[in-house]
Amino acid sequence: ACIAAVGLLAHPFVAKAIAPGLFAGIDPGGFLLLGCLAKLAFQGWGAFLAGRCATGFEPGTPVRRAWRLLSLGLVCFFLAQLALARYQIVLGTQSPFPSLAEVFFLLAYPLLIAALVFVVKAYRDAGFPLGTATERFTVVGLVGGACLLVGYPMLAPVARSQAPLIEKAINLAYPILDLAMLVPTAFLLRVTLRFQGGNVQRVWMALLVGVMALAVGDIAFAYLSTLGMTRLESLVDALFIVSYGSFAWGALAQRNLLSR
Repeated sequence: ACIAAVGLLAHPFVAKAIAPGLFAGIDPGGFLLLGCLAKLAFQGWGAFLAGRCATGFEPGTPVRRAWRLLSLGLVCFFLAQLALARYQIVLGTQSPFPSLAEVFFLLAYPLLIAALVFVVKAYRDAGFPLGTATERFTVVGLVGGACLLVGYPMLAPVARSQAPLIEKAINLAYPILDLAMLVPTAFLLRVTLRFQGGNVQRVWMALLVGVMALAVGDIAFAYLSTLGMTRLESLVDALFIVSYGSFAWGALAQRNLLSR
């Protein structure tokens, strides 16, 4: 049901990006309302479920801290989206950029990164192999190289643009934080693939999808907003809906495991 809800809510935004002419007669405020409410729902639900997951583990353990930090990160996303709701729901218009929401958005990323680090630590403490020191450095190098290959062509035009300095700095900060988040994600993916389709793998694969969709969405937002390419903005909304929905799905799957 959660996956179906994510797909159903993201589908109109993908369709609008692919065939904008089909929606020419529809009030843009309707898409703003739908996107804002969908994000708030998944952020709030995910934060609640992640907090419940944290209470299911022993106090002081890395995995409990991980779920607590993930919950706080989603709370920050919720507060950021709530700051945008005044424009997107009440006024029916695009929110200004930058705005107060950026404070909460930027606070969320260190919390998510720390959550992933604690998950990796929990698996290491449980005896799951993370590889030798050479292998770990290789993973970091490969992830860093891949990020440069993908990120540079997208972010270089943002850095060279004539946008105001604060706007340009924030547009670069989001993708850079996302790329930093991909390093613990790579280690987590390596461990997760060992579960061979089990219930635990379902939890972490959902969260990894959330991280990847968030990273792609942030890079696309920085690129499109800086260069004034508004036609594909709805695709960014779809990516963020998939990201927040995947975080909620992962937390729901973990909560179901703990309740058994």
